[in-house]
Amino acid sequence: MSTRIRLTKTLLDNWAWGFNTDDGYEKFLQTLNREKSPPTEAMLLGTQFENLVNAQLDGEVLDESHKWYKPASQMARYLRGSQKQVTLFREITVDGQDYLIHGVLDFLRAGVIFDCKFTKHYFLNKYLFTDTAQTGFYLYLVPEARSMEYLISDGSYVYREAYPRDIVPPIEPLIRAFATFCKQHGLWETLSEKWRVNQ
Repeated sequence: MSTRIRLTKTLLDNWAWGFNTDDGYEKFLQTLNREKSPPTEAMLLGTQFENLVNAQLDGEVLDESHKWYKPASQMARYLRGSQKQVTLFREITVDGQDYLIHGVLDFLRAGVIFDCKFTKHYFLNKYLFTDTAQTGFYLYLVPEARSMEYLISDGSYVYREAYPRDIVPPIEPLIRAFATFCKQHGLWETLSEKWRVNQ
């Protein structure tokens, strides 16, 4: 029986982006080795904004003088009735290797997966599924979901990107490419050890 390996969108995204920035590959290796790293400014801003949205969904009233009042309130209204922070696991086998896909959905409602993003600079199709493993991974985790939507704010406005299931490629080719890379670069043993699913 092969070792089951846990895969997350963060691990695959860090690998895919590893060659796009000067320190990208180093960050991928840190993720691969499950080393903790301090949150970036972008991560902290994203957490702050999402906390505002969640607070309103929980019934709190946001001060209208808050700099993010308008976009946070708009996003909260759009997400009312959703399940929050849905943790999911689903198995998949690619080329004889067993994997466990793991993800935490920001929101889920009526067959649609929602993910909140905060960015200082938005451009059209910023979260296009070809640039992130998240869309394919999350749709795989929820077989009955019709689509995945990204709700993005730059602090002033809310933008929406919707990706129906029928235009999102399956995740098997991405997993296959990742596994091949790890094997060719002497990283498979590290992956198997650090991301092994304990039975």
